[in-house]
Amino acid sequence: MNFMIFIAAFLMAADENTFTRTLHRPLAACTIFGAVLGNAPAGLAAGAVLELGAITFDQLYSTNYILPSLAAAVLAVNGTSATESAAAAAAFFGISYLLKEITGLINTVFLPAARKGAQNRKESGLLVPLLLSLIITGAVYGACAMILASYGNDIVNGLVTLTSSYGWIAGGLHAAGVLVSAVGIAILLRNLNAKQIPGAYLAGFGLAAAFLSANRGWPVLLICGMIAFGISAMDYHIRSESGAQTNETKKIEKGGKEWW
Repeated sequence: MNFMIFIAAFLMAADENTFTRTLHRPLAACTIFGAVLGNAPAGLAAGAVLELGAITFDQLYSTNYILPSLAAAVLAVNGTSATESAAAAAAFFGISYLLKEITGLINTVFLPAARKGAQNRKESGLLVPLLLSLIITGAVYGACAMILASYGNDIVNGLVTLTSSYGWIAGGLHAAGVLVSAVGIAILLRNLNAKQIPGAYLAGFGLAAAFLSANRGWPVLLICGMIAFGISAMDYHIRSESGAQTNETKKIEKGGKEWW
């Protein structure tokens, strides 16, 4: 049973990054986990309720719902109503978001190898980092899913009690998830060598601020994008027309052309 849970979680994590990007959604994941646990209808009912909460959560964060779905399925199969199962499993949304950001940060170690493979136009240079990234991500979620499946009721009840009694812990997890996102964006910019174009930095941090904003969203994203575009264009034209053909200038001109 635990092995099947591991395989299901592994495939959902891989699918969320590479294939259909739908199996991790609560409606699909809860049904699959319910079937593995022996009661697909109970999992389906819990997934339908949890999907409503996930739609709201999607407006604030980008995450997968493997662990919340498994928690809801475990509770539903054990006799808890679909609504109560989904409500209890919602406590895992923040943990799932943090776990996704951590695995993403870990997988940034493969960026240099993938970039080198792309530069050399070697398929194996891209395939190996991708496979290693998928294996690590799937293994992490599979291990967490096995633990949750074995001690689901105790973990859910303990988490609900903890977050209700010590709200600052949930706030700390939220803050940690936001910081991990910022660190990940900074590492990505560093690996992309965007430091040659200051406008790209502004664009990156503008996107981060917009995506991490709980109340602003697309208007802020549009404004930041327009500002970043204007500053980048001005920066590129000033530097490319300066006439000082130093090595740094040539790098900037090359980077500017690639950026546009």
